[in-house]
Parts: sequence; C-alpha cells; structure tokens
Amino acid sequence: MTGMPITVTVERGRLVIETEINL
Repeated sequence: MTGMPITVTVERGRLVIETEINL
C-alpha cells in the first residue's frame, strides 16, 4: 500500500484522524 495519506485535524478540541485509501 503506497497511496495511503493520513489526515489529522483538530475540531473543537477533538482529534479526528481520517485515512483515505487510494486504489
């Protein structure tokens, strides 16, 4: 798996981790 960008954003003091898998 090479295309796996991880986006970490802080919303309202909450840690949100979003992972997108590019096939």
